[in-house]
Amino acid sequence: MKRKVLLVDDHTIVRQALKRMLIELDDIEVVGEASDGWQAIELAKELKPDIILMDIALPEKNGIEATRQILKDGAKVKIIGLSMYSDAQSVAELLRCGAVGYLYKDCTFDDIKEAFETVYRDEVYLSPTIASKLVNEYVVNDVSPNQSAYEALTDREREIMQLISEGFRTKEIADRLDVSVKTVDTHRHNIQHKLGLFSVADLVKYAVREGITTLDVTPRDSRHR
Repeated sequence: MKRKVLLVDDHTIVRQALKRMLIELDDIEVVGEASDGWQAIELAKELKPDIILMDIALPEKNGIEATRQILKDGAKVKIIGLSMYSDAQSVAELLRCGAVGYLYKDCTFDDIKEAFETVYRDEVYLSPTIASKLVNEYVVNDVSPNQSAYEALTDREREIMQLISEGFRTKEIADRLDVSVKTVDTHRHNIQHKLGLFSVADLVKYAVREGITTLDVTPRDSRHR
């Protein structure tokens, strides 16, 4: 029986390249592609894949939050992060959400095959570069992976934070989430208070630094959530 794979990346060329590689594997079938976190959540429910290759820097709902939601919904799927970011905090956050692997985007086809084989032995796969950074950050430097203030935010606060950092106006966010402008402003105030930020500019800088969004992500049209 073939293992069903869902590809999640906001760059079409990346998804196409991954798909061309994966069709070379006899036991793999690419059953779907998603370009943002919301679409990934919907397709995970609809297609019930065995494996999801999940980019981290996705528009509107990033890969970490999409992973959190997919597994919270009860999906029996193995999620492997695939990102150009290799900072220890993003990796640790994704793994805490329930992902079972993390591939750096300079990986080879053999690395992807090894990752698939590893997670299907119920083990965690980390690219060597990423594993080294985790060891250095949390073992050598004795830093707790649970120290991120970001974890203190609620799911809705994280959602609003990403939309703000991607340039959506307060009214646009309110319309997308079917809430009032006042509610969005209240969430923004709470976010800034919890993270010790004093302006929207500080919030955007924090989001980019923590890998919640990237400078090349731009707002795009989508239906209200």
